[in-house]
Amino acid sequence: MSCFFYLLGDSWGEYGDAIHYLSLYNGNEAPYPWSQRLLTPYLSSILPFSPKINFLIINYTALALTSCLLFLLFDSKKNNELKFLLLSLWFIAYPFTYNSTAIIRVDPIVYLGITLVFYLSKVYYNLFLNLFIICIFSFSHTLMIISSAFIAIFIFFESNLFKVKKNYIHIFLYLLTPFSINYLFYLYFGSVDLQSNPLNNIKATIQYSNGIFTHTLRFVSTFGPLFIVLFFYIIKTLNRDSLIIILCISITYFLSLLAADTLRVASYSFIIVIYYSSKYLLELKRKNFIAFILTFIFSIIYFFVLGLNLKSIEDNLINLLILMSCLILITFTLSFEFLNQLKNKIGKY
Repeated sequence: MSCFFYLLGDSWGEYGDAIHYLSLYNGNEAPYPWSQRLLTPYLSSILPFSPKINFLIINYTALALTSCLLFLLFDSKKNNELKFLLLSLWFIAYPFTYNSTAIIRVDPIVYLGITLVFYLSKVYYNLFLNLFIICIFSFSHTLMIISSAFIAIFIFFESNLFKVKKNYIHIFLYLLTPFSINYLFYLYFGSVDLQSNPLNNIKATIQYSNGIFTHTLRFVSTFGPLFIVLFFYIIKTLNRDSLIIILCISITYFLSLLAADTLRVASYSFIIVIYYSSKYLLELKRKNFIAFILTFIFSIIYFFVLGLNLKSIEDNLINLLILMSCLILITFTLSFEFLNQLKNKIGKY
C-alpha cells in the first residue's frame, strides 16, 4: 500500500523539514526544534543506499511494524471484524498515505512508538518501560510525548482497552513526563528563536491557517469521515469512552496550534480516532447494513482521493468537491440512522 501511494500519489520534493532532516542525516547541525529529531536520520544514515532510499526503508518498515502492532493491539476473540475494519481504514488514512509519499519525514517512527506503548500497556503493563520508550522515541519527534498524556487519560478512566487499575501516582508521572522531556530538550537543543515562544507559535499558526475557523477545518480534515463517525459515537454513547475521546482530541488540537503543519500534528491521535470509529461502524453494521456500506464506501472514496492528491488537493476544485460530497453524504446517512434509532427509543418509552 505504501508503494501504491508512492507510485500513484503526488510527489513531494526535498524542502521544508526535509532539508533539516537531511542535514542531520549528513552529520551536520540543524536549528531547534529539528535538532532533537535525531533518531530517524541516524537510523537512515546507517544504511548504505542513497538518503531518500534509506529514509524510505526506515519509514516503510516503521509503517509496517505499526500496522502489525495495530493488528495485535485490537485483536479480539470476541470481535475479529474490528481489527480488519480498522486496518482497512488505516491503510488509506492520511497518516499512512502522507508518510508513504513524503519520504524524508520522521513521523512513522513516532506512530510506531505510540502504538508500541499502547500494545505493551495491554499485554504487559510496566510504568518504567513505557516511560523509557516514550523518552527514546521522543528523539524522533518531541510530540511522542503526547502518548504519555493519552496513557494517563486511559488509566484515569479505566478504559477496557488496557485493563490497568487506576493509579494516581502513575497518572501524575505520565502527565509530568511531557513537560520534563520538553524542558530537557529545550535546555540541551534549544536556542533563542521564534520556536522558543509558544504564544508566537500559536499566533503564527492561526495566521498561516487564515483564522481559527480555517485551522479547525484543516484539523478535522485529517480524519475526514472518521471525525463525523466519531461525533455520532460520542453523542450516542455519552460514557467514559466519550470523555476519553474528547480529552485526547482536545490535547491534540491544542498542540496543532503550535505548528503550521496542522494535519501532521493531528494525525498523532489517529489511533484513537480510528479505534472508536471502527467500533461505531461495526455497531452500525449490525443495526443497519445499508448505512454501514454507504458510510464505508464514501470513506474509502474520501481517503483515496485525498491520499492520491495530498500535495495538490487545495488547488483542485473537482477533488475538493468529491471530498465535500463524501462528507455530506456520510453526515446525511449517519444523521438519518441516528434519528431513526432515537425515534425507536422514544417509541419504546
